[in-house]
Amino acid sequence: MGAYVYTAAGAFPYSATCILQQITIGVLFTVAVSTVLAKTIIVLLAFTITAPERRYLVVKCGRQSPSWPPPDGAQTGTKGLGQRGVMGHHRYVEKCVRCPEDQYANREQTQCIPKSLVFLTYEDPLGMTLASISLCFSAFTVLVLVVFVKNHDTPLVKANNQNLSYILLISLMFCFLCPLLFIGHPSSATCILQQITFGVVFTVAISMVLAKTVTVLLAFIVIAPGRRMRFFIISRAPNYIIVICTLIQIILCAIWLGVSPPSIDTDAHSEYGQIIIVCNKGSVTAFYCVLGYHGSLALTSFIVAFLARNLPDKFNEAKLLTFSMLLFCSVWITFLPVFHSTKGKVMVVVEVFYILSSSAGLLGCIFIPKCYIISFRPERNSLQKLREKSSS
Repeated sequence: MGAYVYTAAGAFPYSATCILQQITIGVLFTVAVSTVLAKTIIVLLAFTITAPERRYLVVKCGRQSPSWPPPDGAQTGTKGLGQRGVMGHHRYVEKCVRCPEDQYANREQTQCIPKSLVFLTYEDPLGMTLASISLCFSAFTVLVLVVFVKNHDTPLVKANNQNLSYILLISLMFCFLCPLLFIGHPSSATCILQQITFGVVFTVAISMVLAKTVTVLLAFIVIAPGRRMRFFIISRAPNYIIVICTLIQIILCAIWLGVSPPSIDTDAHSEYGQIIIVCNKGSVTAFYCVLGYHGSLALTSFIVAFLARNLPDKFNEAKLLTFSMLLFCSVWITFLPVFHSTKGKVMVVVEVFYILSSSAGLLGCIFIPKCYIISFRPERNSLQKLREKSSS
């Protein structure tokens, strides 16, 4: 079934000044709110224990004399004082033994205790909350897909290529499920799947938006007088954008795995008595290449949708696509400074938060207005009403 795009006469031309005003206000407000929200979460979650780490075990050797002070020349326990983890004066202490990397000394410094392993788990209230949000958004995406499939014969669903809408909803569902890979005990397999799944699934979603935007633009160019670009619509040329963009991202991920793949990393020094287990990105350059590729696709989609913003309003989702890409870019721009200012488990939480927020932005900006019209304003989802409005 072909794509349907309907036009309306008398589209009001927005001035460049008004457009720039609204876009500037939207971008600045989104960046400010996202940054404040992310920093608030970091402050609430980053409970860092500031007590000094006891890494030395006091070993008493030799005889102790009941007399005090000890005779001249005797060991008074001053050896090692001033070093981190050495506490108090001990009579006739010979030396302090350093505990292994995976252990720490107890308060009395008489034995070494194994450090606890720390990572984002499903039993953790924070991990449970993020997992619940991920599953709820996934279920909501499935519900939106059911609504679209059930109303597949309506003009609103047919507009701007309904097949692309279906695939976009499926890719968004996988985007919401992607954070589940970040929760639980990290392993070599999960560390690789985290980044590869994130890179490929988001590329599919953004390339879908780009294909839908190109479809909107080409459809209105086709109906313009003197234009002969119908071949690009009939041959479904915009659909090849999805394949090409996804293949490029797969090649980048393959290079990433070949050069320096993600792996497990342990941090035994950031928090007292704990060993933090996180996934190392491997090649940082490859990680930023994947993010940069996402950004370039989103920026291209935004530019193309912005060019189609003044096309007839009815059943034209160019404005929705423009705002969704604007929100997506704003969210991931704020991700970089926040991500670099965190470490350990909080860093994983930040990454999951931005994945969920950007996916929710795409779903909310593109599909929620359509679901509202389909469910609560069915009179606006009628071709006959559209024609009556256009003729009047």
